Parts: sequence; structure tokens; C-alpha cells
Amino acid sequence: VALNPLQEPAHRCLMRLYAWSGQRAAALRQYAECERVLSEELNVPPDEETTQLFQAIKEKGELPPPMDRADAPIPSPPAARKHNLPVQLTPLVGREALLAQIERLLGDPACRLLSLVGPGGSGKTRLALEAAAGQLDNYSHGIYFVSLAPLDSGEAIVPTVAKALGFSFYTEAGGGTPDRPQDQLLRYLREKQMLILMDNFEHLLDGVGVVTQVLHADPGVQVLATSRARLNVECEHLLPIPGMEFPRPTASTLSASTDIGRYSAARLFLQSARRVQASFELTPSNQADVARICRMVAGMPLGILLAAAWVRMLTPAEIVTELSGQRSGEMGHSLDFLETDLRGVPARQRSMRAVFD
Repeated sequence: VALNPLQEPAHRCLMRLYAWSGQRAAALRQYAECERVLSEELNVPPDEETTQLFQAIKEKGELPPPMDRADAPIPSPPAARKHNLPVQLTPLVGREALLAQIERLLGDPACRLLSLVGPGGSGKTRLALEAAAGQLDNYSHGIYFVSLAPLDSGEAIVPTVAKALGFSFYTEAGGGTPDRPQDQLLRYLREKQMLILMDNFEHLLDGVGVVTQVLHADPGVQVLATSRARLNVECEHLLPIPGMEFPRPTASTLSASTDIGRYSAARLFLQSARRVQASFELTPSNQADVARICRMVAGMPLGILLAAAWVRMLTPAEIVTELSGQRSGEMGHSLDFLETDLRGVPARQRSMRAVFD
């Protein structure tokens, strides 16, 4: 193409290569370049073969696998799992029953939209990512994580989803009017078998129409959403996400022989505390206070993580004092106490006060 821009077969070859490698927008731009060169230099349109190739890429987005000179499929290496799920730096504690419920619901063909609904800090995102990671072999076109938290309007949902999927919008060749981005995305998703994880939907409920259009247009696509409020559409399946299991007895009735390590909230506290104090253990002398901490934050994972981070400076009994506001005499003191200065933590999760705000 560089040596002789008028070689139309070379343009077609390049369009096919772009399409085979997943660069659909580049393939369409190559057609536009071919059309421009032929018009300027020879005042002729592209061949019908070139135009048909353009239409095939535009409408289907995919082409049959390339053939070698003997017309046999070119062997390709095993396909890598298609996903953009972020790597989790810590293991998930507990939640076995919820994971099993999510797996069952995602395996139900009638469940096209599953919403994990719960208050801030209940661990919806972490749970959704863990569940999605266990489903990678069940979706031939992949699983994709879409973070909606940074968005401020429903209009941004379509380009954000496209970016997560690696899909590029295109402009119409020949100076025509391109299809709407939303229509391009729906066409791309057609005949795909895919799970889209849409995280933190609660502030964009005016944009839920995008989800319903995807589900109506593309029967092989499922959506797993996390939200503090239900999306409130007809096809939605709800799964409430409560706090983790924590010891119910009060500190005065909790026996020293009670093994609170069987409660997921206490195990999460232990795991988190050991990251800041490697020698920390659950002992008969501190387990009543640890149980009370878990109870005071209602088993909410974020509250447990923020409280456990203080063991580098305070004993569990002193953490209880701070949470109860006894030291300051202010009822709201516990909200200000549960905060972190860790880098990389989203602003909305830096403190329990931020969660409530």
C-alpha cells in the first residue's frame, strides 16, 4: 500500500488483516483511504469486491479465519481467555453461599440481568469480580469489567462500555453520516456470548436504557451489575448483599472458649490486621473485642478493613472505645475514626463517612 496506493488488492489485504486482528475501526478507515485515493487519482470508485468486504466488516465485525495458499486454515495458538478483570491482591474471605447463588443465577438462561444490591462498603464489587473470574470458561467472547464510578452522566455509559470491550467507533466512509455510537455497539455485540460486569450503577440509573437495549438486541449477552439501588427494570434479578457473618453474642456473654474464627467477619479482620501487624492473632483475651468490632460495623467488609488497619497502633479493646465514641464523647466520632490514608483507594471508600455521604 505504501509503495503503490492504487493497488486495490493490497488495500483489501490490509483491511482483512485489521479485521482478523480485531481492529475493526482501522479496517473501515483503510477502506475510506482506498476510496479517497482512487477518487483523487483515477476518479473511479472501489471495486465491488472491495465494497463488499467493507460492508461485511461494517455489519458483522468479524471475518472467517485466514487461509493459506493451499486453502487450509492457518493453525493458530490456543486462544487466551478474553477478559479485562483486574487482578485481586488479596484472597476473598467467606461469601461461599453468595458465590454459589451468583453462579446458579448466571447459569440460568432466564437471568439476563443480575444486580448485586447492597449498601456502600458491603463488598459488592469484590464479590462480583470473584464470581466473574470463576465464569471465564463459560463465555466464548469473554467477560469484561466496566467501572461506572467515575462517570457523571448516563450518556457516558456507551463509550465507557466500548472502551472496556476494546471496540472503536468508526466514521462513515465517503463523508456520510455514521451510525450512532449506541447502534454501532449493539451491532458489535450481536451474536456474542459475553458477560459484562457493570460496577457502581447507582448514580447513573437514568442510563439503564442502554442495558435493556443490549439485552433485547443481543441474546447471548448477560449483564452483572453492582449498585446501591436496584436498576428497576422488568428483566432484573436481584441478589441483596448483606454484611459478613459475625458473632452475635455480646462481649459479656461470649465465652472465652468460643471460636470466633469460624465467622467470616472475624477471619477478614484477622487477615487485614496481619497486613499491618504480622504477629496478630485471635486470642481469648481479644476475641470478645474483635467480635464487638465486627458487630458494631454490622459485618460490613469496608468497616472491618478500616477498623483492622488500626491494630498497628491500638489494641482491639481500644478500637472498640474509639468506635463507640467513648473517648471523645461524640456520637459521630466512629465515622471519622474509620478512615484510611492508603494510596490507590477510591475517595468514596477512604472512610465510612465518605460511604454515608
